Amino acid sequence: MKQPKEETQMGRVRTQVVCLAIVLAQIGASAGELVISAADFPLEVGRRATYQIATGGQARAELRSAVVAARRVGKVLLVRESVLLGTMQVPGSWVERGEDYVAFTPGFGAERPSWRYPMPLKKGLEYEYEAVTGKVKARVEGPEAVTVPAGKYTCLVCVEERAEGTRKHWIAPGVGVVKVQVGDAEGVVVSLTKLEKPFQAKPAPNAVPMSTFDRGLGSTLFPNARWHGVAGNPGSSSAVTIDPWTGAAGTPFSLKWAYQARGTWVAASFNPSGDAERPADLSKYTYTTFWIKAARAGRCAVSIRAARAVEGGRTNISIPIQVTTQWRKVTLSPELQEQLNTIDANETYSIGLSAYSREGEANTIWLDQVVFHTGELPGEM
Repeated sequence: MKQPKEETQMGRVRTQVVCLAIVLAQIGASAGELVISAADFPLEVGRRATYQIATGGQARAELRSAVVAARRVGKVLLVRESVLLGTMQVPGSWVERGEDYVAFTPGFGAERPSWRYPMPLKKGLEYEYEAVTGKVKARVEGPEAVTVPAGKYTCLVCVEERAEGTRKHWIAPGVGVVKVQVGDAEGVVVSLTKLEKPFQAKPAPNAVPMSTFDRGLGSTLFPNARWHGVAGNPGSSSAVTIDPWTGAAGTPFSLKWAYQARGTWVAASFNPSGDAERPADLSKYTYTTFWIKAARAGRCAVSIRAARAVEGGRTNISIPIQVTTQWRKVTLSPELQEQLNTIDANETYSIGLSAYSREGEANTIWLDQVVFHTGELPGEM
């Protein structure tokens, strides 16, 4: 029996409405599900985070972490974090980010992680792992909106049952851990207060940064160069590291040179070519600027090893500079320092800082924003 045309059209409309409802329901279900993948844990070198540690609802201390190095081993990204508790540097952590996990391991050489998350994280997931303190059983709850001093985040909550009690981790995509609670709300609570992305140096005309020091001791301008410390006599020490907590004129990172002299000289330097016996041509640069400060005010020197400008062969020049406990900008140019006219910048072997100190004398010097310029020296300098 043939159905009327109107009834056929109504049937089609009902079918379309039902299909649309099913699609909308699926979209709604998908939109409500929060899934966090390994890629949602940002681990760029130069990234810094600040956390507040509270007990009994009262802030007690501040913890700061900074990603200072990263290396990819196969499909695993291995990252080193530097950590400050208040003003004291404490052992940091190693972070592993694989395709199906993220793990945080104490920097003092532990074989097991402090905590580990299987990836991807989603509500209802249950998992187990062996931590430093023993076996951990965990489940994922949420999503949950949590407010911390850094802002409001939608998180998944990893609830861990440990030998020492319950621990909860609130994790937000694109941010990582925003809150940790040990025990109940009156126990230890660690909350994110500030998140800083890697520093981006602003481009300037005729200026090339040697390094922003947020990529370690290497150089962006001289890819094969690496800073190193040199001690003149046995018993002297000269160590170069990156300080992720101190920077000049707004930068977060700087080079930190700590030394103790034993009646002789100490130095921190780099070879622009990457080879102490192979010179680099720096003749196109007209002047250099950098920022410097010290734990103890005094004098040090900029030391350059290069070819002689007239007689041939190699020579070392030393340009004395005054350092204070506050950041100070220094400019080097043949127009300002006569010693620079005695060398041939076409053949530059090494550049650095040096100090001739009394027996046992120690100091720490910070260096930042080393920039090579190709333009004219500004008149006010």
